[in-house]
Amino acid sequence: MQSRSYRPEIDGLRTIAVLAVIIYHAQFLLNGSTFLKGGYIGVDVFFVISGYLISRIIFKEIDKTNTFSYLNFYIRRIRRIIPVLFLVMIVSTILAWFILIPSRYIEFSKSIIYSIAFCSNIFFNHAGQNYGAEGTDLSPFLHTWSLSLEEQFYIFFPPFILFCCKKLKKKVLLAIVLVIVFSFFFSIWYTNTNPSASFYYLTSRTWELLAGTLIAYLEVKKYKKPNIKKPSLLTLTGLILLVVSFFIFDKNTAHPGFLTLIPIVGTCLIIYIADGQDIVSKLLSTKLFVSIGLISYSLYLWHQPFFAFARMTYHNLGNLEKVYLIILTFIFSLISYFAIEKTCRYKNIISHKWLFSILALLTITLLWYHNRAIRKNGFVDRLPSIVRDSFDSQAGRRTYAKNLIATLDQNYNIDDLKESTIHLVGDSHMGSLHIVFEPFFKQHNFNYHFHGQMGCVYLKDFDLIDRKTGLIKSFCNREYQQKRTSEIINSQNPIAIIGGRFPMYFNQKPYDNGEGGIETSEDWNIMKGDVSLEKGIISSIQNLLDNNVRVVLLYPIPPAGWHIPNIIYQKFKTIKGKTDINKVQDYFQKNRVTTSYENYKNFSKKVFDTFDQLNHPNLIKVYPHKLVCNTISQGRCETHNTNKVFYDDSNHPSGVYSIKILKQVLESLEE
Repeated sequence: MQSRSYRPEIDGLRTIAVLAVIIYHAQFLLNGSTFLKGGYIGVDVFFVISGYLISRIIFKEIDKTNTFSYLNFYIRRIRRIIPVLFLVMIVSTILAWFILIPSRYIEFSKSIIYSIAFCSNIFFNHAGQNYGAEGTDLSPFLHTWSLSLEEQFYIFFPPFILFCCKKLKKKVLLAIVLVIVFSFFFSIWYTNTNPSASFYYLTSRTWELLAGTLIAYLEVKKYKKPNIKKPSLLTLTGLILLVVSFFIFDKNTAHPGFLTLIPIVGTCLIIYIADGQDIVSKLLSTKLFVSIGLISYSLYLWHQPFFAFARMTYHNLGNLEKVYLIILTFIFSLISYFAIEKTCRYKNIISHKWLFSILALLTITLLWYHNRAIRKNGFVDRLPSIVRDSFDSQAGRRTYAKNLIATLDQNYNIDDLKESTIHLVGDSHMGSLHIVFEPFFKQHNFNYHFHGQMGCVYLKDFDLIDRKTGLIKSFCNREYQQKRTSEIINSQNPIAIIGGRFPMYFNQKPYDNGEGGIETSEDWNIMKGDVSLEKGIISSIQNLLDNNVRVVLLYPIPPAGWHIPNIIYQKFKTIKGKTDINKVQDYFQKNRVTTSYENYKNFSKKVFDTFDQLNHPNLIKVYPHKLVCNTISQGRCETHNTNKVFYDDSNHPSGVYSIKILKQVLESLEE
């Protein structure tokens, strides 16, 4: 098998991969639909290329010296990866000060710290940031998950290969193949059981990296390549498989999984078969493809922060603005490539001593600064009340709720309900209310219980189905639904407060406020039972009522569509005289962020019609939308007042809105 020291078509392949990822993150809209929904597969292409190039270096060194220098290997990796990464971190940190609200600043600082430690993939998974889900396009360093995963591979791979070469000798190829097969089938199983962890973790991605390793081993060991009469046909097939995957994959594709074979096989065909003379090699080796490929690492690092910060500043980017951002990404990438990448790669330009001294100082500085940002709650004290309270942490909201308990005590007489058991039931919307409801009811010695799971609205004989895999979610199946039904019914004098994001399930899509505020999340699943949702809700509530449960039914909380804290923060930055609280309040009084009441009613109509069918002496209906809609302007729903925001994000109620809803519930119970 022919071995060439430099293969320009590999740089061309990098170009395809990085452009696919950039276009995917840009989210260009064509005829109302997102273009290149499977562009994220470009990262998988990088995995194969990385596995191939790194393995080729290692195999050649072992063949030549019969050993392997870990020190030299990691020095080369550090010189290649760290300097530009730190430059992007420094620039992003400066931008973050001016753009990020405190809660996002904390998240950003954590992502920087974990990225420095090369375990940001673990952080993003545990932070619940499912790749491609709502809000992840606002995370400036989400893309470093793949960089962390590759670095983890670099830690475990060299010892594995050195062991195989020294101990297994002629069985190295078999060992590589076995690990590939095991990791591949593990990824299929893990994606079905825990799709987020499977996406982020090395265990499910090892086979993709080792696919490149397999090719490198065959090349270095000079295994005889099959007699291929028409290599152009095979490399062209590989290119077609790769490009097609960018269009057939989307956020709902089970990935990594069986279908991931399509882009991986396509990439492997190109790397393995390309000989420099075939049609794909000639295409990918053109000056344009090679030039972009050379700066692909810088392009990858710069594009995500630029798009994330721009979205938090301007909210609704048009296609033209996205093109401008890509041009900006290219400009910064060219600068960082020539000024940093090429400079830091060679010790004759900058010595080990100088480079590592600078990197050590930057590491300490970045870690110190971002740890301080976390301790200072995202430097929240620099902001006025309305912006500061956008950072509505659970601990802060509980404190806020406790401060209002005395006020609530003076207005409501519900002591006669202390013989009852209060149950708050539903999904993450009810989870937001729980943070406020719990301290109030616990303070008053009520027997209070929360029965909630993210995305799990109350439907007693329904399962939550993962739209990507078609499998039932273990945390929200019929067994769980029936369990919480049983706990409610069998408690003493039960009162069930039930609500949730029902309109999204009825409409089978997230909310579009009709004014540019579109919840981009496709990270929602399907409620499935033996009857329709309408009949399921009616039978679920009726079942509780028939079993002497008093039900407080919350009608849908109006979604905003926009991420309200982000909008408030961006508006705040335009105010002249930011330090004058009166000017800030006056500005937000005159420049309110509101949404269409009519649009909300249309989106929630099926739920309203269903809830309206329910009537029973033990049924109390509460309307949270009346607290914010048609209160100041007819036909509009308020998202804030001069001091407080009403939403944590685009749909979840904030602490102040949750308090308003608690007051509604208390009034209804008092009556």
